[in-house]
Amino acid sequence: MIKRFAFPLLLAVVLCLVTGCKRIDDSLPENPAVFYNETYINPADRNDTYYAVRYQDRIYIPYGKPAKGGVDGEDVGSCLGYQVQDGAEDQNMRFFTLAGDEDTDFMMRKYIGGIMEQPVFFRAVDTKGKDITVPAYIEPNEDGLFWNDLSAADQARLDELKAQYPQYFALSDFKGIEIYVWAMAPESYECGLMSGTNRSKTDLEIRSLKPLTIEDAKLILNSLGIPKEEWIVIPVVQPHSSYLYEIDEAFREKVQKLFED
Repeated sequence: MIKRFAFPLLLAVVLCLVTGCKRIDDSLPENPAVFYNETYINPADRNDTYYAVRYQDRIYIPYGKPAKGGVDGEDVGSCLGYQVQDGAEDQNMRFFTLAGDEDTDFMMRKYIGGIMEQPVFFRAVDTKGKDITVPAYIEPNEDGLFWNDLSAADQARLDELKAQYPQYFALSDFKGIEIYVWAMAPESYECGLMSGTNRSKTDLEIRSLKPLTIEDAKLILNSLGIPKEEWIVIPVVQPHSSYLYEIDEAFREKVQKLFED
């Protein structure tokens, strides 16, 4: 009798460690979301690329795996939908919300019907650099360069910028990030950031921007995980500067190159 039930008991223990002891409700919703795979490029390192999916206009990339003890069914919210990878639909590969994660900063991907497959946790790239709580049952990947590419000096500077310019860390990149750049002297520039919109910003809005150095602006944008394709560089004249210059094609090209390196 002991031998007869040894394997089922072992299997139950393994499943409990991998997926938790309370069963996850993996039923698909009536109108499931479809997750298409794409590639995300780390803005700070063009050679650092990730498998990515989109959900509600946010980009998610792999972040971690279950920590020791696994993830319990109580930790998992609802099933959102399934994956389509390279054109192939796989309704058994499903994405879930996490319980208590009201902003959906994380998602869990789990294969339904498998035995030993571990869940994978995805994190929204726009949470990088933000003070969010990482669930204790998630163990971050050690090789995730995107999440760990800040030096100690950059991290210290980023903490200073968060305190000085909190508005720049709350921007929405739904329609890109507008970077307004002005000259203070020959080869000396400052800039300010605003969320992209379908309208032109007023002179008052532009004049009200708190000035950043170019390097600080790039540090903020990279820390937030905003792709360079979404950086919209706009040269302007600011009353802060007494330096006179003309916004011509040469000036536009010069300020654009400031954000290409």
